[in-house]
Amino acid sequence: MAANTVTEKTTNYNEILNQSIDLLQEQISSILSELKSIPEIRTSKLTTDAESIEGFLQTLRIVSDTMSEDRLRETLRNAMQSIERGFDQLSRGRLSPEARNKISTIQNKLNAFSNIRKRLGPVLHISKDEMSAWIIIDSEGGQKEIYTVASIIENLTSHGIVHGHCRDRIEEALRDKKYEVEILAAKGQAPVAGKDGKVIYHVDVDEFSHVPTILANGKAAFKDIHLFSYVKQGDLLAELSAASAGQEGQTVTGRIVHPIDGTEAEFPDCPNTSVSNGGICLIADVDGCLTKKNGRLDLEPCLQVNENVSYQTGNIDSTVSVVVKGDVLAGFSVRSEKDIFVNSVVEGGHMESKGDIVVKGGIEGKGQSTIESNGNVTAKYIKNATVTAMQDISVQAGIIQSSIWAGGCVSATGSDAVIVGGEVIADEDIVADEIGSEAGVRTVIAVGARLNQLSELIADTERKIVAQENAQSECEEILESLREQQEQELVQADQLEMGIQKAEEMLIDTQNALKKLYEEQELLDLQYQDSLHKSRTIRARRQIWPGTVLRIEDQELVVQDSMGPATVVKYSEGLQVFPYRELNESSKRQESK
Repeated sequence: MAANTVTEKTTNYNEILNQSIDLLQEQISSILSELKSIPEIRTSKLTTDAESIEGFLQTLRIVSDTMSEDRLRETLRNAMQSIERGFDQLSRGRLSPEARNKISTIQNKLNAFSNIRKRLGPVLHISKDEMSAWIIIDSEGGQKEIYTVASIIENLTSHGIVHGHCRDRIEEALRDKKYEVEILAAKGQAPVAGKDGKVIYHVDVDEFSHVPTILANGKAAFKDIHLFSYVKQGDLLAELSAASAGQEGQTVTGRIVHPIDGTEAEFPDCPNTSVSNGGICLIADVDGCLTKKNGRLDLEPCLQVNENVSYQTGNIDSTVSVVVKGDVLAGFSVRSEKDIFVNSVVEGGHMESKGDIVVKGGIEGKGQSTIESNGNVTAKYIKNATVTAMQDISVQAGIIQSSIWAGGCVSATGSDAVIVGGEVIADEDIVADEIGSEAGVRTVIAVGARLNQLSELIADTERKIVAQENAQSECEEILESLREQQEQELVQADQLEMGIQKAEEMLIDTQNALKKLYEEQELLDLQYQDSLHKSRTIRARRQIWPGTVLRIEDQELVVQDSMGPATVVKYSEGLQVFPYRELNESSKRQESK
């Protein structure tokens, strides 16, 4: 519908242009006839120009369909201006009173030019997206007050500009005589995009963090660490809010612009959940721990211990995640095939997890605790304990007199976080506020040792593979020999059957063991390549105290004088100390080079 309107209006303006050519040609022919009737000016420049313009307009009428509207409009304006200038020059020349009177009478016919200008309208520009139209009011038309708000809007409409006329701006331009400048004459209505649907959580998933909030005074709010949420079967975890449709827009030419509707939200993939109420509610299917790992939600069934792990509970050994509401006391252990969450402290207890271990309080090892995790270990502090994690170890308050090993990084993140005494080993980065102590307590900080460990493990695995391959060959030879004897009936059948069965079982065991070794070798190779390209740094936000031993791969530095803030890296065949800096991905890549 809108497209037809635009075509119709554009056709109307083409007709206006052709009518304007005819009208101007008629006026100039009349003027020329009267000019030639005055002997004194029959051969004047004005007469000659009028003759040229008359002939040009005759040609223009024939080729007008091949020219753009803008060019046609400009051509007609130039023709009128040329005639007007010619009359002005002639009037200022020497003429007899009779000729001057006749010229004055003829000049009145130029008033018809105003009507032509009014029909042509101001110069018009339309944006490519048809969302705005601009006019330029020419000074001749403006000064002669040819244009009105109504005439300009009528002209816009004849061009197909039918929506969003800016009457106030046009009126202001005419009132304030804003000539030869662009004026916004029409403005379209942009479409409004619909709003996307949202997932509205009923648990504070965005707050899951292993890092405390840093208060204004620089201290860490350890009590406010939000590590997980314990939910019950049937709990409402989240709801979907529907997306909304967008609002249509309209161009100045009346064309409808369709909006982009909002996108419906989807629940994130989360195990042990289901949707209900027409797909808009996410419900917990199990009692468990809701955590956020690597940006995605994870709900795991869990065993909740509502007291200390002690004589009342005994040792805990679980195939699901474990949540301990109290402490893990000395002499007791918690083992899990998944994650372990301790809401209080570990006091000399032992923990072993194939997932992450999170201790909201601290690990008070008392020289007894061993903590082992295939994932990350997070705690408020670690003291007099042995802690091993295949990924990262993160504490807030510090690490005191402990044996620490991490396959990734070791971070003491809180204000005044220190690493004092013991041995801390990581594959990539170790960072704290202070490392060592003013009293010179021996503290060993090492990164990159895992590279050598992996090399030794790879070599050991290769030796085991060779031995297992030999064992497999021997089993195959024994089995082949027994089958030959069976065919030749050299040994009693029942004895051969037992021997063959045992040999086949040994061969299967050997093949399974060999397959496991191949998988282990592949995993070790991947870990070695990953470790090989890691950046390795030791960083202190404030200082590293004398007596601290720093090791990066095969290089060692015993700190003699206090230094820091510092970043220690390996360059060429030694360790170098640079000012402290935070590490991002680009700096890590640079350090690794």
